Amino acid sequence: MVTLRYRAFLSYSHTTSGAAARVQKRLEAFVIDKDWIGRPAPIGPIPDRLYPIFRDRNDFSAGEDLEKQTRDALDASAAMVLLGSPGAAASRYVNLEVRYFRQHYPDRPVIPLIVGGRRNAAMASLFPPAYRWEVDAEGRLGTTELTITAADERSSGDGPQLGLAKVIARLLGLHSDIVFKRVKRTLDEQAFVRNAMIATILALVVFVGGLGLWGLDLSRKNAENDVLIKRLVSTAPVQLAPGQEQSLTQTITALASGARTDPRQAQALALLREGKTQEAAALLLAVAETGEANIGAEKKRTAEAYRQAASIAGLRDPKQARALYAKAAGLDPDDIDGMRLHGEFERDAGNLPEADRAFRQVIAIGQAGRDDDALIWANFGMGDVLTARGDVAAAQAAFIRGGAIAERPAKGDPGNAGWQRDLSVFFNKIGDVLVAQGKGDEAMKAYRDSLAIRERLTKDDPGNAGWRRDLSISFNKIGDVLVAQGKGDGALKAYRDSLAIAERLAENDPGNAGWQRDLSV
Repeated sequence: MVTLRYRAFLSYSHTTSGAAARVQKRLEAFVIDKDWIGRPAPIGPIPDRLYPIFRDRNDFSAGEDLEKQTRDALDASAAMVLLGSPGAAASRYVNLEVRYFRQHYPDRPVIPLIVGGRRNAAMASLFPPAYRWEVDAEGRLGTTELTITAADERSSGDGPQLGLAKVIARLLGLHSDIVFKRVKRTLDEQAFVRNAMIATILALVVFVGGLGLWGLDLSRKNAENDVLIKRLVSTAPVQLAPGQEQSLTQTITALASGARTDPRQAQALALLREGKTQEAAALLLAVAETGEANIGAEKKRTAEAYRQAASIAGLRDPKQARALYAKAAGLDPDDIDGMRLHGEFERDAGNLPEADRAFRQVIAIGQAGRDDDALIWANFGMGDVLTARGDVAAAQAAFIRGGAIAERPAKGDPGNAGWQRDLSVFFNKIGDVLVAQGKGDEAMKAYRDSLAIRERLTKDDPGNAGWRRDLSISFNKIGDVLVAQGKGDGALKAYRDSLAIAERLAENDPGNAGWQRDLSV
């Protein structure tokens, strides 16, 4: 009989070793208040601590056989915590670990926690095949892909506290009804405010208590949300800032979740479904202003309300969105996505000092592997600010820093359109700097590298208007360089290719002010 020496086996790719160390430390430091949780425990005695956690590739002794020690640790682990990231999805070793564990111990849980990757990325780009498909007793993968509901410790997901709490819930095997009744009693007593430990478990309970209701119809609701988001974006009369669509997605998801208990969020969601974006933004703004009037300990919640209002306002009124993102940034400067969007809007408005401050804040608090998307665009934003100030060399360095972050996941996950698009933006920005330096041939190479990516994206998804617009921009940039080089015929062809795309976009969606503007240019 195998002795279970470890509470969990931590499986991860080498690219997220920092996140793995952090997760292990937090799990092992977690002290369980059994009296608060209540007894009897649903799966047996609840431990005092979640210790020890086996962290693969850092816990091996010198001279031992790697494969044998890995299997020994897996055999002795009560659960597996699988850190999802593009590196994990591509890692042969992570896949072998998961497959072995699921093959030999199907009754032991594999608990997913997203620590890296692009926001809203497909699960296939974050988790290995052995977790996404059934594994039989022989270790063979099945033919039906599983539905994955993963905790997400990134700031764009659950956040570090709730994400870790979800993992703890699975490790303890807590039942939602037992915990939810206890949390309600605790809320009534207001004890959670004075106890940091209860605050951590509160996040867990909010998730577990709502999981039963939320999970019943998750696929349908997600599909409805996706349709709504696409409709709002496609009908927006203004060009959205980088990352604004992700912010809108986060807002719609939050409203859909909160609509069950908050009539104002339900009303805002109903207005959006009717296409009444201005009315929805006004309602969410009123919620935010109410929270600001009673600021106290509600700063983060009020800031989130301002960000939600901003994401909706940005569909039609960038000026209002800018003001709302600024309010949110003042209330919650540690929200990395909100601060980045604050920087984007201030840069576009020409407020370079505030944009500079916002982008530097994002770079200061962002963590590689967890906040890559925000770090990429903050560095690009810094480059734009420096370019506007005439410091081309420093701008180039900032673009290169952002490009280096974008290049890693783009190479590791070539099928992820979001990362590929980020890389194409990097090539264009480097091309712009090279043009400013009078290096036309080098700029042309950068622009063509961007064009190649955008042609692939458009070929893979010809119905995506955003990819086609990007392609049009690339043709324009190449045409500009060819004009400067005196190659009129080549420039004319590039401009005509760009024009043909702009004309099709404007014809297909005549109400879209952005496409009409592009056509006029």
